[in-house]
Formats: sequence, C-alpha cells, structure tokens
Amino acid sequence: ALQGALRNHLGSDLLVALGPPEEVLAAVVSELLDQKSSGIACSQVRVLCQKEVAFEEAACEVAIAKSLDSLGHAKGCASLEVVWGTQTLYSPDDLPFEVGRLPEPFTAFRNVVESEK
Repeated sequence: ALQGALRNHLGSDLLVALGPPEEVLAAVVSELLDQKSSGIACSQVRVLCQKEVAFEEAACEVAIAKSLDSLGHAKGCASLEVVWGTQTLYSPDDLPFEVGRLPEPFTAFRNVVESEK
C-alpha cells in the first residue's frame, strides 16, 4: 500500500531489502551507477542518513561510507551524506559536557542541562 501511494502520488518508490546495510546500499548504488554508464540519467548517487551516536549504528555508518567510497572511486560518484536528525532533545554541540561523559541517571542529566539555561 505504501509503495503504491508513493508511486501514484509522489512519483517516488520504496525498496525493501534485507541484509547488512553496507552491502545492500552498495548493491543498490552499484546498480544505479551501472545504469548511468548505459546512458540512463544517474550521474551522482548520494545516500542520506541520520547521524547516529550509538556504537553499533556509528560503526555501520562508517562501514557504509567505506563501501560507498570504494564504489565511488571504482564506478563514478557515490557518497554518504550524514545529517543530524531530530531523534534527540539536544544536539551534542549544545550539551554542557562531552557526549562520552553523559551524567546518569536521567535526573542528573536533566539537572545539569537545566542549570545551564
């Protein structure tokens, strides 16, 4: 239903894939870049993602960047663009401490952040 709505109303599409993100995204980007070489409209591929702070997600982000970087050098232009999203109340740049020194429990965090206002 979602895929149909995207196609009909927005001219977009939805791809559902299973597997390690760095492999799945590399395969999709590779296919797009191969279409470019056969004259179809894709001259640059940018993959957008939200910046993550959790260890596993950050490691995945690095793996994706490496796989896209190697594709970009081998086949043309492929890049990862990381943007800070809205998944947290504060940007890490706005915190009065380093992210690695986050006060615990939450009450301690709240007290520090509120005292800085």
